[in-house]
Amino acid sequence: MSVPDGKEILGPDAKRLATEAIHTGKVIFSDLYRSKIKNIIRLTLAVPLHISHEHNTPPIGIILLRVDPYEFLYPLIQSWPTPSKSAETVLLRREGDEVLFLNELRHQKNTALNLRFPISEPQLPSAMSMRGITGVVESVDYRGVPVLAVAKNITDSPWFLVAKVDKEEIYAPIQKLVQTVTFLVSILIVATGAGVGFIWHRQRANFYSIQYETELEKRRLAQRYEYLTRHANDIILLIDREGKIVDANERAASSYGYNRDELLQLNLKDLRSPETRSLSDTQMKQVEEQNGLVFETRHQRKDGTTFPVENSARIIGVEGEKYYLNIIRDITERKKAEEEIRKLNEDLEQRVVERTAQLEKEIIEHKKTGEALRNSEREVRAMLNATVESAFMYRYTWEYLNHE
Repeated sequence: MSVPDGKEILGPDAKRLATEAIHTGKVIFSDLYRSKIKNIIRLTLAVPLHISHEHNTPPIGIILLRVDPYEFLYPLIQSWPTPSKSAETVLLRREGDEVLFLNELRHQKNTALNLRFPISEPQLPSAMSMRGITGVVESVDYRGVPVLAVAKNITDSPWFLVAKVDKEEIYAPIQKLVQTVTFLVSILIVATGAGVGFIWHRQRANFYSIQYETELEKRRLAQRYEYLTRHANDIILLIDREGKIVDANERAASSYGYNRDELLQLNLKDLRSPETRSLSDTQMKQVEEQNGLVFETRHQRKDGTTFPVENSARIIGVEGEKYYLNIIRDITERKKAEEEIRKLNEDLEQRVVERTAQLEKEIIEHKKTGEALRNSEREVRAMLNATVESAFMYRYTWEYLNHE
């Protein structure tokens, strides 16, 4: 990795990627393109810079990481597991009704992002791959030379990969061996010749099997790079079906206290706190049944300390094999905030209970006071009635006596 000297002028492609990264807040990975400023081929990675963990906060800037394919990608594509005079690997993509060659070729120079052919070319292996014809085919390459080719599309990308060898080179040892076997068959018995033929076919089959496995491994590594962003803020782990960690990003190493090599020797259960390890198999089964699962658990660092996490897990397929992609977020601060809210709620509920009890007590006191007043009122009325009756009797007696 290096930093350019002096001021770097951004072309329209880099500006478009930077704008998209700012608007989406996500890491943007470009396709191969030719710079309109320096006329060189590049891959660009636009990484937004955030100063806040809030989702709606826009990034304060963008880091542009530029990859020179001539340093690693093109040499990797052109590498071949065995010595060969004609073998080569070609990286392609479709543009409209044409197939565009993305890398420099072995037998022709200055072809990257320049050499094009119509997709309608019937015998061209690169055009056949764009038409959906994959697997091993006999065809004619861009030189007009008959070749034996195998074409595959690269998953989750617009790229196609074609590996080819001249038929003359492939069949030359076969023809030579046929002549030798024919000569031996004329001298030896038929059984000896058949045995030699069987052994020869077995060796060739093993040879092509090794080549095929080598190509599959290259493609697996390329896909893992796409699935795993090294500079993500969250922990990212790629887990196989047995729970073994097959890849991890830098945030995982810093969060757990292990270096990357140590992480790749661990099982996912080794990162779980002891009390949650028994749940790991059940949760992974739910991930597969539901095609994804988000759950909370506790993980354990190398020093034995634990911390709460939110794990977003899902199944991804790589060349017919299933892996668990786990995006893990440390939610320690969130849990602290939730605990603080819980305590405040409990305090508020306690105050409500106390105030309710106080009001109930006051209501009971008011009821008692009202009952006492009503009793007093009844007593006063009874006394007044008795007084009135007595006065009436005195008056009646007085009037009676005066009349007599």
